[in-house]
Amino acid sequence: MEPIRLKVILSAVIISSGAFMVLVVGAGASATAYQAQGLAIDFGEGDVVWTDADLHNINDPVELLMFACAENGFSCDISGDTVTEIDGVASNTEREWDFWVIDKGETEWRKVAPPYDLDMMGHTSYVWAYCGVSERPAVGADQAGNSIFGYARPQRAVSLAPSITEILGSLNAVSVLVGTDKYSNYPRSVTEGQQRGDIKIIGDWQNPSYELIMGTNPDMVFCDGSQYSHYEMSERLRRSDVPTVVLYSGESIETILNNIYIIGRTLQYDLRAQSVKEMLNGAQEEIITKLMSGNTKPVDTMISLSPDKSPWVSGRYTYVDDIMGAAFGRNAMPDSFYGWVHATSSIISSSNPSVIIIFTYDYQPTESEYNEMLSTLSGEWKYTDAYKNGQIYMFCDDLAEMASRPGPRYAQLMELIAMILHPDVFSTSVPKYIGNDYVSYLTITDSLGFNV
Repeated sequence: MEPIRLKVILSAVIISSGAFMVLVVGAGASATAYQAQGLAIDFGEGDVVWTDADLHNINDPVELLMFACAENGFSCDISGDTVTEIDGVASNTEREWDFWVIDKGETEWRKVAPPYDLDMMGHTSYVWAYCGVSERPAVGADQAGNSIFGYARPQRAVSLAPSITEILGSLNAVSVLVGTDKYSNYPRSVTEGQQRGDIKIIGDWQNPSYELIMGTNPDMVFCDGSQYSHYEMSERLRRSDVPTVVLYSGESIETILNNIYIIGRTLQYDLRAQSVKEMLNGAQEEIITKLMSGNTKPVDTMISLSPDKSPWVSGRYTYVDDIMGAAFGRNAMPDSFYGWVHATSSIISSSNPSVIIIFTYDYQPTESEYNEMLSTLSGEWKYTDAYKNGQIYMFCDDLAEMASRPGPRYAQLMELIAMILHPDVFSTSVPKYIGNDYVSYLTITDSLGFNV
């Protein structure tokens, strides 16, 4: 892989009708809430270079690329509208350079074929990307459709969700945090900062306080795209010239990795973000390789948020469903279940999961409380193969908390679920009830807690 390129080029401040129209980036610069102007060059594998440019004066994608290459000292081979090489990376039969845009109000890249006839002020982001036929450029917009490029490096950041705080922790970026929601309690450096008063509590996850956020004097606020209140807060903060990034809802492993990339890009912690992603991908590959070596088959599984008669269960498009699938599990719930669904008791018995995993704060991870939990199960639960074969597991305390957060510890959750579903493949067995000591059962991902 090519080395990560971290050059950030200072742009001129463009003033139109008395308002700043771009972000000024670089040491000591102050960011506004407006979109950046410029170009990303994506060499693949997270190696993305951003260059500020005045799009009022450069209105052609090839001219824009030539400007960006000149600013960064890159070579560039162009024939007409076809780009064949950038900084020694040449198009070939498998991958080639193409121009992509993100349209206003959208979040996905759209490839644009020559001849180029574009309004260069009419889109959110622009990139020349080195991609294969089935590949797309690295994420270029947040879930609210704002460009992730061009922000000044934040010195005073606020996180509105525990999963976001954990990503910041994994990037060794807790030092920039001045505010979190009240449920952010991991890694330990966050709680230590809260206790010292260096990190303020700005409200709860669903209802953050605008006044408390503004009281921290932030230069970046990270919002959770799964909460509508965070969209509203993002818009309000941007109207107050506070830059915000709305992270993607954590419905898959891919979105977690995208969020790590986005925060790394915004903080200019690109190298650390790439390192964290590589560690997580490596652990996931090791778990899957281990599962494949045992000729394993998918196991019908139900993941529930309680042992209630009609509990909330994981359907499709949740990150635990994605993890379950990666761990060679098969969601036992109906295909029509999307997100977290309130399942009726009859659905549980008719779905007949072979394994049930319960995330609960109501029980302690002890034999007596586990047996008490089993005794409270409704008759419909007891019809399942999971109950009959003693395959009901209880995640408590810190583990229940970790399992409910779509953050960088997902690899640890994947290993635990894989160990439960396929015990013959692993040398360590998992008890029916697990709590704060869950790391002691891990062998592949034990060092991926990022608890510093």
